Amino acid sequence: FWAARISFCIAAIALLVFIIYVGDLSFLPVGYFVALLVGAVLVVSLQVLFLCLPKHRMGLRIISFLLSVIVLIASTLGTYGLHFIYKNLDQINQGSNVTTIVVSIYVKQDSEYENVEQLKNRSVGVRIEEMNDTIVQAVAKLKDELDGQVNIQEYADYNQLIQALKNGDVDAILLDEGMMLNITEFFDDTFLQWARLLSEGTRIEQDIDTEQVKVTNAPFIVYISGLDTKGNYPIAENGRSDVNQIVVVNPVTKKILLVNTPRDTYVALDGDPTKMDKLTHAGVYGVNCSINTLEALYDIKINYYVKVNFRSLVNIIDALGGITVQSDYTFSISKYAFNKGSNNLTGEQALVFVRHRRGLPGGDMQRGVHQQRVIQAVLKKLMSPAVVSNFADVLTAITDNTKTNLPSDSMNALIQMQLKDMATWDIQTYAMFGSGLQGTLYAFGTQVQYPVLSAPEKQVAEIQALIEQVMQTKK
Repeated sequence: FWAARISFCIAAIALLVFIIYVGDLSFLPVGYFVALLVGAVLVVSLQVLFLCLPKHRMGLRIISFLLSVIVLIASTLGTYGLHFIYKNLDQINQGSNVTTIVVSIYVKQDSEYENVEQLKNRSVGVRIEEMNDTIVQAVAKLKDELDGQVNIQEYADYNQLIQALKNGDVDAILLDEGMMLNITEFFDDTFLQWARLLSEGTRIEQDIDTEQVKVTNAPFIVYISGLDTKGNYPIAENGRSDVNQIVVVNPVTKKILLVNTPRDTYVALDGDPTKMDKLTHAGVYGVNCSINTLEALYDIKINYYVKVNFRSLVNIIDALGGITVQSDYTFSISKYAFNKGSNNLTGEQALVFVRHRRGLPGGDMQRGVHQQRVIQAVLKKLMSPAVVSNFADVLTAITDNTKTNLPSDSMNALIQMQLKDMATWDIQTYAMFGSGLQGTLYAFGTQVQYPVLSAPEKQVAEIQALIEQVMQTKK
């Protein structure tokens, strides 16, 4: 008798805590929450009835005890699950409103220097450029640390800077870590063999200023940046952005538009026509530069950004149980073969699919199409009931290698909206296909001409028209 009563009280408290937690977080749509309240009242009322009925007391009390155990377990798991969800949502947002640029000090492998103090009265090379004011701040910090006893030598481009260290013209150099892939790919592929990191000199934070909206009532635009990092690495703060997708979302008309701009598109960085470069190099200067560059190109306002890397793509797709993607061509790469038409892909297969470009008609532009197909397949899976069964795995995968400034309450609102109506979304795609040309690259600082892709005015105008059309809230 007392065991039944005590278990009932404990279960009732756990259920009450769960309901208050659900209500406080506003996790469920109103209809679902009302149904939860009604169900809770019925269960509690039934237990009270079982405890109060004089006849068949022992059997009813056993049933009441078992119900209490079930309610206690369900309420505890529910509360823990909600805590898990919101902890992960908040983690995605950590530090999302700032981006950190890292400037490091490099010396030769065989040099005598073991710390920054030993650079007093020594020469340090640097490339000062207008867009990268963090270099200026790093120089100021170094001078302050060495009491002004350092000889700063400026170089016009990265090639001259790297050669100055290699030839012994300077004792050390300052480098933006976001440029490292470019240095090893275009200037000296042996750089990390003969040079070593002396010190991570400066970490400079830049605010990310975007205009937020009420995501369930108004259209919004998201910039997806796929960083050029491999393996199980955390999201880098800056570096080449190989994926540059604009996602236009209209929650009123249930329409989504995916726009791909190839990484090699020749654009004005930050919208400045005197700073022409590949779009991928905008990411070297941080997500702000990528956003500003695309806003200027298409005359739009981007509300949010999402940063992903290769590992996050693999983990998310595997957590979803794989995706189905359409391919325009039959081709093989590595140990995987892809057929023209429908392909069921694991995370690793999808990664190979979106990275491959050599030998495909259109090259990098076709790779952008593949990226869109994978994003489209992921979105469809996320919006389907299938995601419910492994929601925790999906959320963990998204958290581990994803960074976004879309607030957690906005994510929650979108989840609620989809749970409420389980709407089918109309997803459109547009992939820019530019033509090849030659151009100098602002990030490099040299006058060397590199292969780039044009941004055809006609296609830019078509993209602008499509974005405006999707943003219209009239059904």
